[in-house]
Formats: sequence, structure tokens, C-alpha cells
Amino acid sequence: SQRKGQPVLSKSGETKRIARTGSWLLHQPVRGDVTIEEEIESFLGRLPPEGQTWAAIGERYRVDLLCGVFVRGVNQGFELSPRVLEMLGQRGITLAVDIFCEPDEGQQKALERLGTQKNDR
Repeated sequence: SQRKGQPVLSKSGETKRIARTGSWLLHQPVRGDVTIEEEIESFLGRLPPEGQTWAAIGERYRVDLLCGVFVRGVNQGFELSPRVLEMLGQRGITLAVDIFCEPDEGQQKALERLGTQKNDR
């Protein structure tokens, strides 16, 4: 958690930045043998399902779920079922996804030929 205006510290105890907003964060690494959908469903299953609880939280705070997705090649994706999307919607949770890609050697060369990415290795 962090409070607006308070220093956000690194693991070594040094100030990284000053918090612009207050927040409560929950970090949950995902095992490599589950899908994003399975992990989101598992995560939401551990939270209260009551609509009134989430409505009260949503009136006072912005609630979002950020997923960092690391893929091994370009043009990869994933999908979420209506069931999981409904679970997020019932709780008023916005889903944000950051996708990070490490193209393989062949993809890297193709991207360079297209001029869309420079080889900075």
C-alpha cells in the first residue's frame, strides 16, 4: 500500500519516488502452467463475491486488475471467456493488460527489414 505524498521505497530502503495517489496493490506471480484466464478466475475466487461490497468499494476507489503478459514471439495473444469477463464486470473491475514481447531471431530480422524495430543488442 502507499499513501498520497509519501515516499515509495525500494527493497534497499531508498526513495524511488513520491506517491502521486494512494493505492493498495496485490502482486501475484503466475505459474507457467496456467492460462491468464485460469489465474484471473482463481484470483477473483479468493475475493468476496458480494455485489454490495464491490459497489461500495467502487464508489470510493478505482479498482483495476493489471496483467503483465510476457510472450516469446510477436503476434501472440490470449482470450478471456464471457464467464471471467462477467466476474470482472460484476465487481466493477477494469482489466488492463501490458504485453511484452521478446521476438526470436527470425522475427527480429523481419522487424528490422520492415524498419519497425532496431536491433539494440
